[in-house]
Amino acid sequence: MTWGLIISLVLVFFIKILLSCPPKRWVKWSLDKFELHPKLLITDVTVTYDGRLLKDEEKQHFISEFNNGNFLKRYNIFPGYEEGYLHPENNNTPFIIETAKARIMVYRYVDHVDVIKQFKKKVIAYSLHADGLQIS
Repeated sequence: MTWGLIISLVLVFFIKILLSCPPKRWVKWSLDKFELHPKLLITDVTVTYDGRLLKDEEKQHFISEFNNGNFLKRYNIFPGYEEGYLHPENNNTPFIIETAKARIMVYRYVDHVDVIKQFKKKVIAYSLHADGLQIS
């Protein structure tokens, strides 16, 4: 009887410690899983513009500016409406970023950049402020 009580107290103690201060690896994994604007690695993506694949220097500049962009706000968008959904009066061609898990379309404007991220059956749209990507 006392051994059962001691073992259960030790288990509850360890569970309490894990929940109150989880390991850094768990925290990083959970934050990365729900991150809206992820940091992209140059080696893991392909970037195309108007059907043309961007080369090393252009791709490196584009990805670094994309990663350094500041999140402005999120839009509501429905699957199937992502082509030309944002600002349809501006007929601009998007940059298309292909990753292992998602397809990201980047529409450039004078004051901001709109990003549409498609993965599985979800579509997320948001705005960024990235000086290097905006139309000057």
